[in-house]
Amino acid sequence: MASALPVVSPPAALVTGGARRIGRAIVLALARAGLARRQHFDVGGEDETRYLTVLEDRLARGTTPAQELLEKFHGPWGGSVDPIYKEEAY
Repeated sequence: MASALPVVSPPAALVTGGARRIGRAIVLALARAGLARRQHFDVGGEDETRYLTVLEDRLARGTTPAQELLEKFHGPWGGSVDPIYKEEAY
């Protein structure tokens, strides 16, 4: 049965289909509501919904972190990985 399913790469799955966009919006809304309802706060008074910001940003951009690094590698970094240590350090 699984062999009958189409194979779609993760990047394509992030950027195609209106139904997927709606589904992601619903899932994120449910996750946000559930995390807010838990009322687990950090020392700064923020609840766990702050963790969803990264997911929302990633879905809005429609790319993966690996794709963005590859674009830099093949573009402005000129095939070097050295800039990653400065630009991506935290």
